[in-house]
Amino acid sequence: MKHFPNSLKVCAFAILLSVGMCNSSASAASKLDAARNKCVERFKIGELKTNLQRALCINKAENRYQRPTIHPTDRDLLDEHHAFRIWLAKQEDGHFLSAAQAEAEWRKHNKNLNSKQRKRQKLRQPS
Repeated sequence: MKHFPNSLKVCAFAILLSVGMCNSSASAASKLDAARNKCVERFKIGELKTNLQRALCINKAENRYQRPTIHPTDRDLLDEHHAFRIWLAKQEDGHFLSAAQAEAEWRKHNKNLNSKQRKRQKLRQPS
């Protein structure tokens, strides 16, 4: 995952954020972006040595800034997202997946998760 384009490294859950956030503020989104960027930067400079350490850092940032803004019935999707990020990081750290394979898996996962979230949102909308 360390070789992902910046849009995937930094905005891992962008569609869910834009569609699923409730009571969000520009400040929370800005703080989340800054925290994610800091994790990525710490990884680039070697302070975080593994993809797993970077993944845990990003998950912590999302729990702090994103989780409170997500509809309560969608928070399990964030948990699923975090678990997949950790699994993928371990696969790449263990050289079981190449960066390209990890990126393909990440995109597929995000597409699936965003689809789940949109379906849930439609069900919540008044008829």
